[in-house]
Amino acid sequence: MQIRPVRQQDLPALINLYRQCFREPPWFEEFTSLEVFDDFTLVLAWPDHIFLVAEEAGQIVGGAIAYDLKYKPDVAAHISEGGQTIYMAELFVDKNLRFQGVGRALVFARLALARLKGYTNLAVRTSVDQPAIKHLYCDILGATVVAAQDVVSTKIIAGVPQQISDKRIIVCGLIPEIALVETLRMTWCPINNRLDQIPV
Repeated sequence: MQIRPVRQQDLPALINLYRQCFREPPWFEEFTSLEVFDDFTLVLAWPDHIFLVAEEAGQIVGGAIAYDLKYKPDVAAHISEGGQTIYMAELFVDKNLRFQGVGRALVFARLALARLKGYTNLAVRTSVDQPAIKHLYCDILGATVVAAQDVVSTKIIAGVPQQISDKRIIVCGLIPEIALVETLRMTWCPINNRLDQIPV
């Protein structure tokens, strides 16, 4: 498996993968291809964005997006830490390759690139129904929960739109030095290229 920056020709496969991933439990969210394309295009226009793909045998099997926290004001309002903060946005992996280190590889690659771009802090928002994300950021990387939000979102369950309550947490912390990120990657992730060899 290789982690690399997204290319324009990756977008159709990435859009399909994104839609498939978020259609599943616990998200049950339905997006049109155009909605996802517009979101991806917007992110790609922002300076210092990070948009990575995981590729296995020529197939796109995962994606990860991060960008400056200023583009996520509803999260930034809960964070008082100084320094440059990057928002760890989307993370999605082919369901047939989950729990095999692909997601972690993408997370650590995002962290390493964020550090190279001068970011010192990270922020992420996730559902309490996603304990693996909290475990990774809090237990492994030492970040802390700084806020909780009760939200209501539209979920498509059995083809029927429903308003579902959810609790989200906002986590923030320091980005480890790149050497530590690389050590974590080597310990936890099955990728072939070193994180410091991913083009910025």
